[in-house]
Amino acid sequence: MKKSIYIGVGVLIVILLIVIGIFAFQKNETEKKNSMQNMTILNETQNEQKEETNTEQNEIMENEITNTIQNGEVTSNEIAEPGTSSETLEESPKTAEEKAIELVKKDWKEQNNVQFSIDGMDENGNYIVAVRNSQTTEALAFYRVNLGNQTFTKKEMN
Repeated sequence: MKKSIYIGVGVLIVILLIVIGIFAFQKNETEKKNSMQNMTILNETQNEQKEETNTEQNEIMENEITNTIQNGEVTSNEIAEPGTSSETLEESPKTAEEKAIELVKKDWKEQNNVQFSIDGMDENGNYIVAVRNSQTTEALAFYRVNLGNQTFTKKEMN
């Protein structure tokens, strides 16, 4: 009789474990399905918001691009973005480095057999422009260019 009780208790424990496993597995599956549905809905909502934002931005940009035509030719292109001022560009925009080199070229005047390059910035934020012999790369002069007030200091290497 004792043996049959042990077997009965063992069978009950195995059945209990199987039932608990089934319920736990079903709960996990429903949680996974719910989270996948929530993620799908969230992704669809985000995609719709991105499409609406892109459409609005495209409409704004299309509405704000204007061409001024005088005497049969385009004189300026103005593109205004929300929150920024519009400005008419006559030439292609120059970087600060290009502006520093242009300032040095105006002072150096001799353009033959020389090359201009940015050698870095000093502690005050001034660009260091080197004038070098294009044949030997020997430094002919160094300029410290302050773009804020369009000034420079020149150090020749003679």
